[in-house]
Parts: sequence; structure tokens; C-alpha cells
Amino acid sequence: MAKFRKKPVVIEATKWMIMGDHPNVSNHNDCFYVARHEICPECGHGLGYHGMISTLEDVMKVAHRVCPGDWIITGVKGEQYACKPDIFEATYDIFNEPYDCPEPPPPISPEEAAKLPTE
Repeated sequence: MAKFRKKPVVIEATKWMIMGDHPNVSNHNDCFYVARHEICPECGHGLGYHGMISTLEDVMKVAHRVCPGDWIITGVKGEQYACKPDIFEATYDIFNEPYDCPEPPPPISPEEAAKLPTE
């Protein structure tokens, strides 16, 4: 089987932590009815603290979940998508400037999540 190397392209990326960190990430609760205390199976945070982003493939379809700590990448054709932190760190290096990234809060337990306000 042939092997391939990614071309060295420059992308823009923003680490998403909360609503407002990226203009194209919408509130998860606006897309789906979820209780804030429901736990995300991907990251362990309450679903009420997540966002949603539509990619080029999502026209007229469901958007993708954005977990706290995910990177929002703007690709070479202007497409935007979420990337998990471990994949981002394995794939990308800083191109032109240092980036001081906040760390996402630790996941909460179902018991702690049940204590969160539901609105």
C-alpha cells in the first residue's frame, strides 16, 4: 500500500472553551433539546456546555458537536470543523506566533452534573 504525507498547508484555528469563542459555533441547546446535566460521551462534560458547528458536508444535515477544549479549524477552502485536542497537537505546529491556550475544566461526575441548574 502506498504511503502519503500531508502537504504543509497553513490553517487558522481557535481553541473553543465556551460560547462566544468562535462566531460559527452555535449553542448546543439551540440545536437539540438537552438537559444541562446530561453527560457528553466524548469528553465527560455536561452537554449544556457544548456547541455545534456545521461543516461543508452538513448542508441541510445535523451539525457536529463541539466539546470544551476542541479546536475550530478553518481549512484551505474556508471550511470549518472541530478537531479534538490530541489530534490537533499530533497534526499541527504553531506557524507564526505563540498561542496561550486555556485548559478545559476537568470532566464532572454524573452526581455533580445533576446539581447544575437546568436552565
